[in-house]
Amino acid sequence: MVVTCGIKALNIRESCVDLRPMNAGSSHTLPIRIAIFASGGGSNAKAICHYFAQNERIEVVLLVSNKETSGVFELGEDMNIPSTFITKEQVKDGAQLRELMNLYKVDLIILAGYLRHIPDLLV
Repeated sequence: MVVTCGIKALNIRESCVDLRPMNAGSSHTLPIRIAIFASGGGSNAKAICHYFAQNERIEVVLLVSNKETSGVFELGEDMNIPSTFITKEQVKDGAQLRELMNLYKVDLIILAGYLRHIPDLLV
């Protein structure tokens, strides 16, 4: 599932993500594993990572950017979160992105300033 969270003055709310307890019969285990897609300096991604850093129910497991100079790579290094660069071709194809999301067992993608089209296979 892809969610875009509006962030105004770093006002990030957990209501962007359904954090209600899972039903007893649910196959989903906590925490919810999030990938953050970003393009620029990474300030939105940084705010999201810091917001969820002490949350036991949410885990940021991957940072993704389509810009090699994005600030998310430094953020990933600082917070010990894997980060990766994706090319236009990888985004258009979608198969490699889906493989990457499967590898990290991503439940949710947050678009934090990422403005490229997300392939239908990820939605």
